[in-house]
Amino acid sequence: MNDQKIPSYFTGNVTLGYRMKNYRFVKHPHIQLNLINLGNSGYLSGASSLVGNAKATKGVYGTTIAAQTPLYYVGGSFAGVVSVTAGF
Repeated sequence: MNDQKIPSYFTGNVTLGYRMKNYRFVKHPHIQLNLINLGNSGYLSGASSLVGNAKATKGVYGTTIAAQTPLYYVGGSFAGVVSVTAGF
């Protein structure tokens, strides 16, 4: 019925990394920091289940069509991830 909408939201991710020189048998060591969702947390990111109408509506013959509750996906909160990689 197009009677609800999800408000807009802003997210941002940052990735920082550093490649080090080879050290003995360790080839191409690399450390990386990922900062995920810097902009917002607890936002609605999409619809999980769709329903006919989210608000009570009057039908064609004057009867009331009961409202149903839609379900939404909640977006993730801030996260920081550190990874260390190397070849041998």
